[in-house]
Amino acid sequence: MTSADPMAEIRASFFVECEELLEALQDGLQALDDGRHDEETIHVVFRAVHSIKGGAGAFGFEALVQFAHQFETALDSIRAGKARTTPGLLDVFFRASDHLSDLVRACRNDLDHPKSEAEAILRELNVQVSQASQEKDANDNECEPVEIESSDAVIGEDPSKHYVEYNIFFEPEPGFFETGHEVSDVINRLATLGEIKVQCDSSRLPALDQLIPDKTYLSWSLVLTTDVDEAGVASHLEFAHGLCRMKISVRSQCQETGSGTTIRPRTDDQRTASPTPSKSVVRVDIDRVERLANLVGELVINQSMLAQSLQTAGVSPHSDAMYGLEEFQRLTRDIQDSVMMIRAQPVKSLFQRMARIVREASASVSKDVRLVTVGEATEVDKTVIEQLVEPLTHMIRNAVDHGLEPSDVRLAHNKPARGEIRLSAAHRSGRVLIQISDDGQGIDRDKVLRTAVEKGLVAEDVAMTDAEIDTLLFLPGFSTAPDVSDLSGRGVGMDVVRTAIHRLGGRVTIGSTPNAGTTFSISLPLTLAVLDGMVIDVAGETLVLPLNTVSETLTLSDSLLEQIQPGHFVVRVRDGFVPLFDLGAALGYRPPCDTVNDRIAMLLMLEDESQVALLVDEVHDQRQVVIKGLDDSCCRPPGIAAATILGDGQVALILDPADIVTNTIKSPAPKRARLEPQT
Repeated sequence: MTSADPMAEIRASFFVECEELLEALQDGLQALDDGRHDEETIHVVFRAVHSIKGGAGAFGFEALVQFAHQFETALDSIRAGKARTTPGLLDVFFRASDHLSDLVRACRNDLDHPKSEAEAILRELNVQVSQASQEKDANDNECEPVEIESSDAVIGEDPSKHYVEYNIFFEPEPGFFETGHEVSDVINRLATLGEIKVQCDSSRLPALDQLIPDKTYLSWSLVLTTDVDEAGVASHLEFAHGLCRMKISVRSQCQETGSGTTIRPRTDDQRTASPTPSKSVVRVDIDRVERLANLVGELVINQSMLAQSLQTAGVSPHSDAMYGLEEFQRLTRDIQDSVMMIRAQPVKSLFQRMARIVREASASVSKDVRLVTVGEATEVDKTVIEQLVEPLTHMIRNAVDHGLEPSDVRLAHNKPARGEIRLSAAHRSGRVLIQISDDGQGIDRDKVLRTAVEKGLVAEDVAMTDAEIDTLLFLPGFSTAPDVSDLSGRGVGMDVVRTAIHRLGGRVTIGSTPNAGTTFSISLPLTLAVLDGMVIDVAGETLVLPLNTVSETLTLSDSLLEQIQPGHFVVRVRDGFVPLFDLGAALGYRPPCDTVNDRIAMLLMLEDESQVALLVDEVHDQRQVVIKGLDDSCCRPPGIAAATILGDGQVALILDPADIVTNTIKSPAPKRARLEPQT
């Protein structure tokens, strides 16, 4: 039996850290692109690349180290004030960041990455840095101060500079070198701030035969003279925090004036400066989290079975057993909520990946496109985020290629030359709403319908509404692109999007206005594990409604009902009317009811804030249920989101109310909603 690689765990931790650093790099570059050129933002970008380079060096990833070093050198020219942050330079920075991400992924998967792409980016990086430096020099020359002579009058004193001498003690720990750092990194970074004197203390260095290789014996004392404050000096050494013993103290202060230099010794106590410690993070393998979530799901099922058994046995609600069960239910819910919080992640990482898709797609079709993101902190189940990558990629590319016009066409329509794609996420009625919108030309519905007729997808004389024409875009093989390109034209894309969204228990809708743009809306469940549901009965079938959609329950009477046409009713709810849908008829369980008087209606609030009422036969109770997805072997009728196992072992379908309403309006004769093998 071979022993496990002792470096494997450290290597895995390095790649996890790389993901965080790459995210910080993207944030910093986006801040620069938005015009926030403050010093701290530039430091964040520089430190991210520098830290990746240092860690990569410890594992011998030479290609990653070399590229990161060149990237770091270009960033250092901005940090040192030698070059300006121009739009052209920022564009190359973004491409370099994307390539750095590719190199990290290639190193993690032990794959080779072509050197030609790196060489091309580095060549352009050098060109852009050179041009940015020339612009900086030209701008500085234009802004040189003009010397004004005066007679005996004193206009003012000469400008003064305040310098501080710092004593810096630095003693690296073994982890400092294990992560790829060198003492020269510390010295070189401090040297950029001012004049520095270095002295190495080797008094603790033992004889060679007593030396322990993984122990550090040397320390360094440095004297730095700079006009940077103490916090600024500490920020330059933030990359070494936690990897060394470090003390920064003020030795003396001096002021340089036109008449000489005045030195003031530091009289107050020496202070130790260190960066603010970051919030501690425990990294856990996702497989362990998934196993914990599955176990909690089984716990919820067993708790439901126990409750069903006690109820069937006729145990008094006031007995000790029932009190214990209530406590068990409360603890189960708390555990479930905690596990869901662990699984939940912000969509920020997903949105950052889409930013790269926009850059690559816009470059491919030579369009100027800007991505605006909203709601990056919206949290979604990690599994949902992973499965959203492919459908969102298709939709973003579709928006760039089909939705947005070329710059000259946009200018002719009094639009900005630069197109805009807006990607947003928000929580609505217990679900996640993700929208991808553009300010392009909108859907040409006449062209879509004409293409569908030519392909034989619809009859030539059929009359279709705008919404029905928009839905044609999701048909397999449908494409209006005249030519096949790298982005479109093969008829593959939007059908993949709808299939992937449906697999997640979600739905996708389209809204479009000519010459104003198109919006794709994706509605998804918050989690794929557990939900609070209302158990109901319809035509002898037990079903589950998501509890977050239920606002109230009504008993129908003649005073509440208005018949707008045979078989179609609305319910009076306070000062308004709400459409009533027969759930049994919508799912194909029975014919529509002739009369609805004295029956039960569930008043629901959908994520678009519209209200509907569903006619049901019986309401059982409210309980927490475990979501069981329906795989491809089952035919999923419209309106069915998933399934669950109840406490008595019975399988019940979980409903998607909005989908039921949409399909009831479209189709008066739905198929019977059951779990049936697909043929």
